[in-house]
Amino acid sequence: MSGEKNIVAFPERNSFEAMSVYDQAAYWVAKFDGDKPSKETLQAFSRWVNASPAHVAEYEKLVARWESLNVLTQLHMPEQKAVKRAYWTYGLGAAVCASLVLVVLTVALVISPFNNNQAIYITAIGEQKTITLSDGSTLKLNTNSQLRVDYSKSRRGIYLMQGEAYFEVVHALNRPFEVYTGTGVVRAVGTAFSVYLNNEQVEVFVNEGIVEVDKLLPIAEQGNTQTTITTQASVVAKANRVLAGSKATFNQHTPLQLALDENVVIEAQLAWRKGALVFSQERLQNLVDEISRYTSTRIIITDSEARDIRVGGLFEVGNTDAVLDALELGFGIRVDRIHDDLVYLSMPDKKM
Repeated sequence: MSGEKNIVAFPERNSFEAMSVYDQAAYWVAKFDGDKPSKETLQAFSRWVNASPAHVAEYEKLVARWESLNVLTQLHMPEQKAVKRAYWTYGLGAAVCASLVLVVLTVALVISPFNNNQAIYITAIGEQKTITLSDGSTLKLNTNSQLRVDYSKSRRGIYLMQGEAYFEVVHALNRPFEVYTGTGVVRAVGTAFSVYLNNEQVEVFVNEGIVEVDKLLPIAEQGNTQTTITTQASVVAKANRVLAGSKATFNQHTPLQLALDENVVIEAQLAWRKGALVFSQERLQNLVDEISRYTSTRIIITDSEARDIRVGGLFEVGNTDAVLDALELGFGIRVDRIHDDLVYLSMPDKKM
């Protein structure tokens, strides 16, 4: 039995090395999901983190992102002495050691296969993930996304840090379901909707029922307790209600100003849930921006004229080659495959 505890289930070497530095750092966060990491795990992490300054930088960035969301402030902190000793034993630098302690404690507390009342979920580029929450609600996380679940007896909180998620919410009287992102909070009782952090904008698509969007008060005004935040966020103007079949947009960095659009094709906007991307008379630049979310290949439009060409089609999520073939054969776009990770698009008469 003791031998089994020392086994570290690493991915195949080639597949691990093919990951981006970000994904490797996220992998190590997941590896520390437990009460006490093994000696072999610590040694392997030490080799990885000391192999490149880029590893340290990406790891620290991931830690800082979670720390900024106050993951630990709402949780009971266990004894840290044994954990700190283990990291110093294997010669990690002071900064890396401190952040490693933080992430190990965070992950051990908030990521659990048995209880997702407190959990963090991450998807890689091209990955989608469906999670059933403890109340029976479900969420589907789209490509390259991150969110935190924070459930309590009085509220159901979701913190979307990056990307896009679709929620099917089970009705729970006196226990609101709230998605916090940017400067706003999206509230639902029993409904289905998506929230997407699209560059500077937050886009909310309502598929069923009604959601309410309210401003999230600055930290200085919120006070220091979760109770204060919840109470203040509960004041919602009826003008900020978004009905099924509608889209709401607001800037994630400025005071809440909601723009409503009732003329959207919701099924097309949410087709990614079924593994499809749908475009109809869309600017080429918009299409490229969307498909780029699902691939590590850089697709660059090299002239302004091509950016405004209107294109359309239905494509499988992640099938970049099929999209490029359709642009080339169906719309006359010049496609120059520079190498596996770089593609240029231009008008047919443009020379590269």
